[in-house]
Amino acid sequence: MGGTDEELREFAALSAKVSNKQASEPERERWRTLRAKLAPHNPKPPPGQPARAHARTAKKLRLSYLPVTEMTVTFTDEIGGGGFRLRAPRHFDVGTELALRLEVGGPTGAHLFTVGRVVWAKREGGHFAIGVELPLLRPEERERLEAFAHAPST
Repeated sequence: MGGTDEELREFAALSAKVSNKQASEPERERWRTLRAKLAPHNPKPPPGQPARAHARTAKKLRLSYLPVTEMTVTFTDEIGGGGFRLRAPRHFDVGTELALRLEVGGPTGAHLFTVGRVVWAKREGGHFAIGVELPLLRPEERERLEAFAHAPST
């Protein structure tokens, strides 16, 4: 990285704000400018590996993952732009976060990947009815979900 100490400090401070979703649009634009000037460019990949679209930095990030093939598949009973009701074979506590793959475009269409939060759960016969809110959907994703809710079933 080449730049003044002041630019490097500003870039680091703005990086923290952008990663925590606390940056204003002008701050994000300034971060983009500094990133183009200061961030390392993609090095040539090791032999046998494909080129990377984005540079990488050696840094630890805690993450959780679940192969899609291990996810439970079910159907919603009700759906809206802010959440849905589903049936589950087990109980989930209120506040439980669920990694979600929503097949808005059908099994072969474009999916929405997001996190939902359980807001209520109750036993109904041999299963549980679960209310899930979708607080992390972007406006365009919320519109897709609302449009799906109002589209004719196929």
